[in-house]
Amino acid sequence: MVNDVVVVGAGPVGLLLAAELRLVGVDVTVIERAAARSPHSKALTLHPRSLEVLAMRGLAGPFVREGVPVPTGHYGGLPVRLDFSVLDTRFPYTLVLPQLRTEQLLEERLRELGGEIRWEHRALQVRQDADGAEVDVAGPDGTYTLRAAWVVGCDGAGSTVRSSAGIDFPGTRATTTGFLGDVVLDAPPSAPSVDNEHGASWSSRWPTDTTASRAPPGSPSPSPPISRSPSTSCADMCARSRARTSGCGRPAGCPGSATPPARPPATATAASCSPGTRRICICPWGARA
Repeated sequence: MVNDVVVVGAGPVGLLLAAELRLVGVDVTVIERAAARSPHSKALTLHPRSLEVLAMRGLAGPFVREGVPVPTGHYGGLPVRLDFSVLDTRFPYTLVLPQLRTEQLLEERLRELGGEIRWEHRALQVRQDADGAEVDVAGPDGTYTLRAAWVVGCDGAGSTVRSSAGIDFPGTRATTTGFLGDVVLDAPPSAPSVDNEHGASWSSRWPTDTTASRAPPGSPSPSPPISRSPSTSCADMCARSRARTSGCGRPAGCPGSATPPARPPATATAASCSPGTRRICICPWGARA
């Protein structure tokens, strides 16, 4: 069987792309190497333009109802806040909503349109020829090959699709390591953020939980490796900054992340999506059509 499109990666980009393809009748299969969706909140923010794009398809309602609007935001951690209320938009705010919920809502949309997601199916290699492309896949029952007219890479920083397409990924070295913890605070802070000699910490609240995040202090030199022990990381984060007075509560997990992320060259990415030139397409973080 030949698919119209195979999307590698079931994150927000891959899910929304697959739903858009299904909307116009394109046969699409999404493969995702993870066995299940991550339970962590991960990214928390939907920006005004993202909400506008969702509204174009009548999808913004559930996001707005479940999220928490925040009318200001920081730029590079500077103390002066950006005021989103002056924007000419229906959504003059950023929306705090866990990525977990964002992905669930987008998956519901995809399934309503008849899309297929194959969990725990990892792309091993992608090949292309004059008529399309093939993806070697490792699944729970062994390896197999999917053939499609197009293969789209939405598989993040370690993209197999990008590597197979020969697209460089030089990026930049991370300068800061941050911690993100899903916790229920015993005494939620009155201020959304604190910046002191122990580092910077902030919290975002939504109807059922509060997330606390901490960035370490110091110069913009590479931070030390991230500990993967949730209890230790959350306890350390709480003890070192504002959270010591807030009570760190029940930690659901503290995945670490390095920032800023690397990304492919913009010119190479744009070229990879030109019709008639490549059968492998990359949708990078932060890309705009």
